[in-house]
Amino acid sequence: AEAPRSGLNAQKKNVLFSTSSAQRTNRRAKISRHIPMNCDRVLDAPMLRADYYCNPMDWSVQENILAVALEGTIYLWNAETGDAEELSNISSICKEEEGQYISALKFIKAGSNGNTLAIAVSTNDIYLYDIASAKKLRKMSGHVDVINALDWNRHILSSSCQDGSIFNHDVRSREHKVGSFLGH
Repeated sequence: AEAPRSGLNAQKKNVLFSTSSAQRTNRRAKISRHIPMNCDRVLDAPMLRADYYCNPMDWSVQENILAVALEGTIYLWNAETGDAEELSNISSICKEEEGQYISALKFIKAGSNGNTLAIAVSTNDIYLYDIASAKKLRKMSGHVDVINALDWNRHILSSSCQDGSIFNHDVRSREHKVGSFLGH
């Protein structure tokens, strides 16, 4: 076998794998990003659930809004205005006095409006909620344990549960459960 050229080997000494040319790599290296050393804003979050398996926050890229679940209440923080408001009508789906809490939040992703928020409650139910009109759109059931993660792929909402099951829900149809993976 032919020995590698020493000049090429010396240039790529610390590179594990690269498909870009050296010229493009050098151009990218010159661009730097300023990372501030001090906080721009501090958001107070009392009653944030101390549970590693819960996902109580999500960011809507389209609306530039952060949703935070504090026990049974959801707060929306608008990054453009700096205003925070409580999402109304949540008490009808999450009853704190009965020990219920919000276990996961997920905004619908790009391609749709960013107003739809999927809310998983410790009662094993998922609610779709329109934050612009403050209305519950629908309820989806099926899991047997607390739902700890949600994610969107267009109109399909995937939910995972603490028992190891993953369900895919087509939110457009009445019979929403279109797929399941048990024991992942």
